[in-house]
Amino acid sequence: MEEDGARIDMYYEASRDFYNNFLPVLFLKTEEQAVKDAKAAGEDKYFPALEKRLKETGSGYLVGTSLTMADVGFLEVLLLCVEFGGDDFLDDHSDVKQYYQRLVATPLMAEFLKSPFRKRKNDEQYIKEVKRVLNRE
Repeated sequence: MEEDGARIDMYYEASRDFYNNFLPVLFLKTEEQAVKDAKAAGEDKYFPALEKRLKETGSGYLVGTSLTMADVGFLEVLLLCVEFGGDDFLDDHSDVKQYYQRLVATPLMAEFLKSPFRKRKNDEQYIKEVKRVLNRE
């Protein structure tokens, strides 16, 4: 059980590292550059690791046989990949794409993703305000 906890932490923290590719979007770099950086990071590091781990567990989840924070963390960044990079962003990694599609189809997750509680892509007004606060405009 301690091993599972350590793996959940490890995969969740890896998802945060991958997520960092999207943090500076429109504030410090262009959306196009962020997508390019995320695609490169996914191809080089994250997608192969996800595919390997999903094959190891055989459960469809990164750790154990049910949804954990490791899965939620990667779902969050995979949502960004698709939202910014388009529906074909994951096409070269069928196991990752199936994992993503299964997670977003989970009833409670699907309900949340349609709700107003899900953070959406930053709009122009929000971007302008952040730039103003950071004195970038």
